[in-house]
Amino acid sequence: MSETSGAISGSNVAAYLRGDAEAAPAADRILERLTAPTAPKPVAPAAPATPAARIDEAKLESLAKPAEARPPAAVPAPAPAPPVDLGKANEKLSALLGKKDETPKK
Repeated sequence: MSETSGAISGSNVAAYLRGDAEAAPAADRILERLTAPTAPKPVAPAAPATPAARIDEAKLESLAKPAEARPPAAVPAPAPAPPVDLGKANEKLSALLGKKDETPKK
């Protein structure tokens, strides 16, 4: 007979495989009872929701029309940006580049 690296055959089949196992311990029975499916509890019908605000049908109709049929929405014109004095910025950039200021000062 050849040596194995620790595997030994007991030549016995486990009791739970033979069907000779003992009755389940109390802890196992409790776990089985807790995990068993239960019948769903009857649910009472929910009360109908009351509308929070009145629906504006005319507004919905106007939104459902194609864009060509709707009057254009009033969009305010953007305010013009104030003019910016770039003289100081030009002077700083010229100083960084080592150039003399060639633009006349006002």
